[in-house]
Amino acid sequence: MATTEAKMATIGVVSTLLKASVYPAAASRYRCIGSHMKQLMAGSTGVLSNSIVLGLLLFASPAQAACNTCAKQGDFFDYGYAERMWNELQTRDQFWAEWNRVFPVAKAAFDAGLLTGTVSQMREAIKDRDDATEIMQGYDLWIAQSKVWKKVAFDQASAGSMSGINHAEEDWQMCGFARMHDIFNHQCNGLPDWRSEEQVAAEVDRQKKLAERKKADAESRARLMKSIEEFGGKK
Repeated sequence: MATTEAKMATIGVVSTLLKASVYPAAASRYRCIGSHMKQLMAGSTGVLSNSIVLGLLLFASPAQAACNTCAKQGDFFDYGYAERMWNELQTRDQFWAEWNRVFPVAKAAFDAGLLTGTVSQMREAIKDRDDATEIMQGYDLWIAQSKVWKKVAFDQASAGSMSGINHAEEDWQMCGFARMHDIFNHQCNGLPDWRSEEQVAAEVDRQKKLAERKKADAESRARLMKSIEEFGGKK
């Protein structure tokens, strides 16, 4: 179990991470789709802003948070496909291979105005297309990535997962939200590795800065102790 000192240090880091959180608005950390696609598709699927989501997480009851911020089975064309991808695509290479197979097709359909409205309306709009299956799979994978994976990753970071993914403190409150947002397996530390190269690079850079900060803090404490000892010796 994390000590109070460790938790307080993590809270300080999380406050910094919130400026570049994992939702679509934080393109610097989670840039998995083009900005045009994120802005338009986020509008059609009701992706909440970071401030609203954080407010819900902090002040809503668990039941309300689940209702207001969790993805629903009805958000998908084929929930079974999304659930299967979540459990089968465990590595970055596996995920990005599937993403590159289906998402560009879905994005092209969206740009053509075919992916607007309800799931039923979208299904009707693409039902006669030869690439309808790929369109639906691309859309479903995007929903799984943007409305499930990103939210769980955000919850993990808020629960102390500073070293990549799946290192959150299981007894922290935000881990409870992670379990709710993981609609597939309801696990706090069960994310498949769907990180982008930018995310991995950002995490490596963040770890480097954390290590530098710890070193600087240790040196500062050492200087302080030395000063105290020297002051005491003068007496």
